[in-house]
Amino acid sequence: MVDRVAPKIRWAVDLLDVRPDERLLEIGGGHGVAATLVAERLVGGKIVGVDRSARMVEMATHRNREHVEAGRARFVHASIEVWTPPADAFDKAFAINVRHFEDPGHRCHAVVRSALVPEGRLFVVFQLPAADPLPTIGDRLRAGLEGAGWQVDDVVVGEITPVPAVCVMARKGQGLEQER
Repeated sequence: MVDRVAPKIRWAVDLLDVRPDERLLEIGGGHGVAATLVAERLVGGKIVGVDRSARMVEMATHRNREHVEAGRARFVHASIEVWTPPADAFDKAFAINVRHFEDPGHRCHAVVRSALVPEGRLFVVFQLPAADPLPTIGDRLRAGLEGAGWQVDDVVVGEITPVPAVCVMARKGQGLEQER
């Protein structure tokens, strides 16, 4: 169990509504705190965390050693835009404070879309140090996702401490080509 968890991470994982047999992809998972919360909910499912920092992958693997050994968690050192995941390998993907999704032309969109099953969902969570620009980041994330062909289902604001966070929930748009 994780002792100290940032409220935005708990909130984000709760929004995922993790089912025991799901396969989840975390983009930019850092120390692996969210991965721990997800893995604790899995029975038969799996979480894969991808991070561009070798140090963060090492720390996440260490933090989640029990889950790695049980086959519930795996951590990959790679930038999301160059990683080649298996097609249709994940039910859900999520990112916390990863700005790539604001840019509709960023390669992360194609990589994540190809990794998700056809009915897969994407959750992009962001919390800024100050509450004032929160609607702006939500609007930018929504625009970036829609511009990249995602169907945005909802934008949720979490009234968490120290400032609110936003989560944009999306799924693959209709008729999109699977890019690689």
